[in-house]
Amino acid sequence: MKVSWSEHYTMGIPEIDEDHKHLFRIAEKLVNTVESPQGMNEWSRMFVVREGVKYLKNYFLSTLPGKRSTCAGSGMRIT
Repeated sequence: MKVSWSEHYTMGIPEIDEDHKHLFRIAEKLVNTVESPQGMNEWSRMFVVREGVKYLKNYFLSTLPGKRSTCAGSGMRIT
């Protein structure tokens, strides 16, 4: 499964576009981790999945009315 950002998804609002690009990077990392078990041990896979879920949870909670803040600048990174 290919997960990648496309400029077609750009909304023209830099803060939101950066959040969405970061979400795509996380999704790509999660998919690659799940699809390629020989690349990481079980602990590493669980760490990547846990960090991705934590970021996504914070992202969606931050999009609630009155709670908007940029997640991309939160320091939560998966590289």
